[in-house]
Amino acid sequence: MTQRVTCKSFPGLLSFFPPRLPPRRFTGWTGACVGNAPTCRLFVQGDSSVSASFEYELQTLVPNDGHNFQALALNSTSVFFGRWTFDGNGVWRVPKTGGAATLVASGVPSFIVADDAFVYWTDNYSIYSAPVEGGSASLLASTGSIGRLALDGQGALYWAESNLYSGTGAVHRMQDRVDAVIASGQHETGGIAVDATYAYFTCGTWDGTDRAVRRVPKKGGSVETLVTPNSVPAYVRVDSANVYYQDWMGMWVWSKSGGAPRLLSPNSNAEFDVNDSVVWWLSFGSPPVTPNGLFRANADGTRFASVDTAFDYSWSGPRVDDTAVYYFHEGALLRRLK
Repeated sequence: MTQRVTCKSFPGLLSFFPPRLPPRRFTGWTGACVGNAPTCRLFVQGDSSVSASFEYELQTLVPNDGHNFQALALNSTSVFFGRWTFDGNGVWRVPKTGGAATLVASGVPSFIVADDAFVYWTDNYSIYSAPVEGGSASLLASTGSIGRLALDGQGALYWAESNLYSGTGAVHRMQDRVDAVIASGQHETGGIAVDATYAYFTCGTWDGTDRAVRRVPKKGGSVETLVTPNSVPAYVRVDSANVYYQDWMGMWVWSKSGGAPRLLSPNSNAEFDVNDSVVWWLSFGSPPVTPNGLFRANADGTRFASVDTAFDYSWSGPRVDDTAVYYFHEGALLRRLK
């Protein structure tokens, strides 16, 4: 929203302050004032106009009507999520800034990733894609028990085909619809992440004899074990400096430069996301004793904070970009400014 003040023929030094409009956040000045400083002072010699812009701290992008799947992905402009209607299941999208949700393609998404051209999803047995603007779903692969998906920014899609029993799973890389196995026989558990050089994946067996976070060059090569967790890991994220993973003991961070893993949260029981060396996760304790909800911390463990909590279990997500965190609570898709 924008509020505007117009000064008509009133010479003199004036100060402007953004009006108090909680729970909105001041985002900047336009007109005779520029920037996003808390105050703006200018010397008025004639007609002048000043506008102040605001964003909602918390915005409901899609309300709970009982039809939302709690699977999420982001690209530069949209949030993608699963939804069912009486006409069938599908992948939907809604603008990050709010607006009407629209159907992208029919499907049953367990995990979703997206770039600005295509959205990709898996129903745990096959992988599909569709243009982000909408269209028919294309079958890309059917490779067994499929875990999470990852994109590397150069158009390549990665996934882990999990098999905790036989060690016959595989890590796949697909580009231009050409599927290549870049690691196999590692007891993959479905966690996958990529950086500029490597694909990272989680491994484990039901009896715990194999438990590891490993990596392989993005186009294949030697597999390297980075961490041997206390229990089987299930999810992994990376940034330029760290590897983050979740096991049955909690959520951990390990520096790419080496050293021992550091526990960030003992109660991280759902997916998490990382942006700008800040980790965002959902924590589940034991209501009504411990509140559940969305938490955050720096990668070094500092600035631990609860962001949104309640005494219920109805949380899913999160996904994070440079300005906001997106997550489900009580069936509604929410956007909260960082």
